[in-house]
Amino acid sequence: MPNLTPNEKIILSVKRANIYRYEQGYASSSGGLVFDIADIIKDAIVMPQAFISAAQGDDAQAFPQRCIDNFQQTEALDTMIVTLQETASAIAGASL
Repeated sequence: MPNLTPNEKIILSVKRANIYRYEQGYASSSGGLVFDIADIIKDAIVMPQAFISAAQGDDAQAFPQRCIDNFQQTEALDTMIVTLQETASAIAGASL
């Protein structure tokens, strides 16, 4: 493998993760891919930040910190938990 800059390593890592995600997606009964809530957050917060960090020349420590900051600013974890609770309640209510 050629010598890569830290920015190129970040981009390569993101591309590999994205390819792996699509390879590991589960086929639904209609043939579509099924993703979990982490995939949604990765697409919405982590991947865009990876490209921003690479373009800005962030080092390996700055990228994770920017992701954490974005999670806190968007309240992503709180939103995920509430959404999962509401969905579980709706499914539980529908099956009664």
